[in-house]
Amino acid sequence: IALAQAPTETEPTQSGLVAEYRSLVAGAQARPLFRIDAKPAFNWGDSSPHPRIPPGPFRVDWTGQLELKEAEAIRFSAVLSGGLKLAIDGVEIFNTTNGDARPKVVSPALFKRGPGTYPLRIQFQSRPEIPARIQLWWEGDTFSLAPLPASGLSHAPAERPTDLSKEEKIEAGRDLARRYGCAQCHRDAFPSAKSVPPGPALDNLGNRVRHDWLVAWLENPSQLRPHARMPKLFAPDRSGAVEIFLISDYLVRPPAEPVPKDDSG
Repeated sequence: IALAQAPTETEPTQSGLVAEYRSLVAGAQARPLFRIDAKPAFNWGDSSPHPRIPPGPFRVDWTGQLELKEAEAIRFSAVLSGGLKLAIDGVEIFNTTNGDARPKVVSPALFKRGPGTYPLRIQFQSRPEIPARIQLWWEGDTFSLAPLPASGLSHAPAERPTDLSKEEKIEAGRDLARRYGCAQCHRDAFPSAKSVPPGPALDNLGNRVRHDWLVAWLENPSQLRPHARMPKLFAPDRSGAVEIFLISDYLVRPPAEPVPKDDSG
């Protein structure tokens, strides 16, 4: 891994590391997934790291910077199940693979630099048939063993790939679909929206709302309630108006009287 050898002091940074996720499944056509991770600490087990990454082996590359406030030597360790490469300021800390039942590995050498911000590169690669896991730890003479804190990890704006903005918009949309419960009625359209809140109860709706109110609600929910979770679903034309009227009429219509059972005979 080729890295600059000097700490970065003046370039403004943003929290988290730039992460690039790739599927290693043979024949998989999924494009890389970019996002910002607060820190590399995940216990994926046998699951996929993201709905867009197919199940099976995968790789993650994290890039960014590590801030050091101490001048003392630091030893790194990792709770690891998979392959790990870690380099700080061009110094290789880890280049190992682990899949044991007790998945702790310790860096063979100490890392020592003065206080500053240094380029950081981390690569994790899962192994087939082994639950994937990674968490980095560090310790020094003045502080005991502790997880690598997110507060010391950052990235420069120039390190953000162009596809990251697209991914952030997609993730924001997925979060909205999850919070608004869209998958309750449109599950096929939102296959990755898990743990959605329950949808509204529609039974006996005619006893609770008027037909004209329901028409106005379906036309534009946020106009009636500024914080409405339901989005506008119908086209602003005649066909949309007809759909709204028919749906409203059906929902507020009194339930049909049950047909008496004929016990004669």
